Amino acid sequence: MLMALKTPRIAVLSKGSKWCDIDHRLPRTADDIVISKKYGSAFFGTSLASQLHVLGVDTLFIAGCVTSGCVRASAVDAAADETFPAPCADRTLISRTQIILLRLMQRSSLG
Repeated sequence: MLMALKTPRIAVLSKGSKWCDIDHRLPRTADDIVISKKYGSAFFGTSLASQLHVLGVDTLFIAGCVTSGCVRASAVDAAADETFPAPCADRTLISRTQIILLRLMQRSSLG
């Protein structure tokens, strides 16, 4: 709620919004686990870390609406949880945010 007051434009990123739906182009099965989040990081306040540990997942592909916010926060938390973060980004257009994410990936692979 505080974030919405600080950055009103993120109000469109709410449950039920077309911006927060799972992309229809992604193949899904009945066994897929969907975890809803309330905060920037997909790890904060969710069961994601324990789900990944139970399943033995060591690499996480991360995509989202706000690369500099949610994707970065999730990548940082993934690395802290000893899961290799692999943020999905368009490599044809290198932005400052993508450079930050690439550096994060490089650091986490060294650790």
